[in-house]
Amino acid sequence: FGSDTWTIRNDSGIEIRGSGQTCTILKSSKTVLQFDGLWYSSIHDLQIQTTSSTGTAALDIVGNVPGDPYPTRGVQSVELRNLLVTAGGSEYGIAVCRKGGSGGQCSGMVYTNLAISNASFAGYYQNGYNALLNTWIGGDVQDYPRFAVYLVAGSIHIFNVSFESTKGYTQVTNKAYDLSFNSGGVGDGILVYG
Repeated sequence: FGSDTWTIRNDSGIEIRGSGQTCTILKSSKTVLQFDGLWYSSIHDLQIQTTSSTGTAALDIVGNVPGDPYPTRGVQSVELRNLLVTAGGSEYGIAVCRKGGSGGQCSGMVYTNLAISNASFAGYYQNGYNALLNTWIGGDVQDYPRFAVYLVAGSIHIFNVSFESTKGYTQVTNKAYDLSFNSGGVGDGILVYG
């Protein structure tokens, strides 16, 4: 996409499918793919690659952003499967409900076999007090100097995901961790297994 961002607004029931994580590559020097309002949809079997640090996130999924000049919906029940996400030094690999807060919703998300690398702040970032019951099964986060998973609010259940900062001791000097969960939102449990 050069320096463009593929933006999809206020959609439901869509599928974006590639031929495999190393066969179909969506690439931009900024944010590659951005959703503003997305329900009951699936993105799978492809690579999303930011080639510079000028994008906010390689994949940015937001909903109900205050001040937008167009009506939109929240984000709910979206499946991300078999994705290779390279952040190129951008702030986040995947950002969910980065804007919109509790109005963004972002609940019931299912992630399977996600590989995220090279984000400057967090491989996976989540905001939204209603971002509940999200599940991540399998995959890897690597090459990050701060956080692998950073939740401002909401919850997530993580099963058998590996964390490899591969940045030496920069996490210690940055006062960061593989996993950082705030206590904001409805009292939904956070489970990390394996």
